[in-house]
Amino acid sequence: MNTANLFQTAIQSTANKLNRQIGLIGVSALVAIMVLWFVFAKPVSIDKTWVRNLIFSGVQDASEFVTATVDGKVAVTLEETTKKLKYFPVGKTHLVYEGVGKVQAGLDLTKLEVLEFDSSQHSIRISLPAAHIVAVNLDLDRSSTLASYREYFGAKAGAEEYEKVQRQAIDVIRKEACESKILKAASNNATQQLEVILTKAGFEKIKIDTRFDSPKCNL
Repeated sequence: MNTANLFQTAIQSTANKLNRQIGLIGVSALVAIMVLWFVFAKPVSIDKTWVRNLIFSGVQDASEFVTATVDGKVAVTLEETTKKLKYFPVGKTHLVYEGVGKVQAGLDLTKLEVLEFDSSQHSIRISLPAAHIVAVNLDLDRSSTLASYREYFGAKAGAEEYEKVQRQAIDVIRKEACESKILKAASNNATQQLEVILTKAGFEKIKIDTRFDSPKCNL
C-alpha cells in the first residue's frame, strides 16, 4: 500500500470515529480533515451529493437537527366531579400541578435541497425545510404537586388524574414555546450554523433560503 493510500485510510478511519461523536462542536475538526483530504489524497468529484454529505457529517442527527431549546414551567389545574349512578354529584377532586419541561425545535435536514452549486466560484445556494417541534419532554423529577384535595365525597387523585394533568402541562409548555417564536429561532439558528459549516468548507458566496410554510407548532 503506497503512502497516499495509507494517508487516505488513516483519514477515513479518523472521519468514521468523528462521525459517531461529532456535534456542531466538532465541525472545525471535520472540515480540517476534509481540507487535508483535498490537499494530499486523490482528486474527488465534488457535486451536490457531496455537499449534502458534508452538511450531514457536521451535525449529530440530520433527520432531527435540533437548533433551539426552550425551558418551560407552568401550573395547571384539574377539577373533576364525582358522581353516583352517573348523574348525582357527590363531591369534587382538585389537583394543582406544576410541570417543568423542555421544548426542542429543529429541521429535517434530509429534506435540504442544493439549488445552485459552483465549485469554481466557491458559491452555493441551498433551501432549508420549515422548522418544526422535535420533542416536548416533561421532567417528572422537577415537576411537583402544588395541591391535591377533595370536596365532600370526591375521589382521591390517582394515576389517571395525574396522567391528565401532565398532558395538560405538556400542551401548555408547547403553546408557550410556540408563542415565544421557537420555530423562527430554530430556523435562524440552523441558517447560522450551516453558514459556519459551509464557510469552513471553503465556500465564499453562500445563500440559504428558509421556509415558513405556516408551520403547525406540534409534533
